[in-house]
Amino acid sequence: MSEVLYRRERRGGRVSSTARRLLGVMVAVLVLILAGELVFHLLLAPRLTLRNVVVSSDLSLARGEVLALAGLQDGALYFSVDPAEVRRRLEACPAVARAEVRKVFPDTLHIGLEARRALALLLFQGREGGTLPLAVDREGVVFQVGGELPDWDLPLLSGVELVGDEVRAGLRLPAGLRPLLEDLDRLAREAPELARLVSEVRLVPLAQERFELLLYPVGYRVRLRLGARLEAESLRGGLVILDLLERQDLAGRVDELDLRARDVVYRIKEEG
Repeated sequence: MSEVLYRRERRGGRVSSTARRLLGVMVAVLVLILAGELVFHLLLAPRLTLRNVVVSSDLSLARGEVLALAGLQDGALYFSVDPAEVRRRLEACPAVARAEVRKVFPDTLHIGLEARRALALLLFQGREGGTLPLAVDREGVVFQVGGELPDWDLPLLSGVELVGDEVRAGLRLPAGLRPLLEDLDRLAREAPELARLVSEVRLVPLAQERFELLLYPVGYRVRLRLGARLEAESLRGGLVILDLLERQDLAGRVDELDLRARDVVYRIKEEG
């Protein structure tokens, strides 16, 4: 009986000794890891700088301009650069629709920029009588002003009231215009042959901040009266009727086509 107890005690002693050795190994590993982190953060991290900034962009901005917008300086430390902050700075530029910023260890920063696309033109009448052209994108952001406009072959959006005496890049149109801008964008993407026939879209105010549309098509003398939305099917149908009127030499007598209801209404020009 005593021999059995002795064997159990020896076996228990071996287990306890093995556990102590494993615990010692684990402590040693943890000490090494902590020591490595201290060496890295105190000695190596302060020496890691951004050596490569890769810029991918469809904007007409030089690399130096992009870095200035991002707030990046030569010799910037890798770990001091916050991608979220860099992205915020870049997207504050009116010409930038979206920015993507990504760090790659140990010394690289990738910047991707998407430019805003001009969807329509606006004409702002200043107090001194001057007219200032503006380009607006599908999100309702004015991002090009005056002589900065490279593209004038866009539909004119009239009847829009801009608040304030100063118009600048970065101004946003009222949120109520977003559905119309989305319609224009959808038309340009899905039916570009129709979009090219839109010369002007005029907002006609109604009660309670609602509006309807007057559309002036390219090459026709008759305007189209629509509801608050610009739909490709309705526009296509109106253009078919206009073409028939032109063929029958009746367009000169018609002032507008009212397409708001199921039945098209012809409004005849007043005599005199």
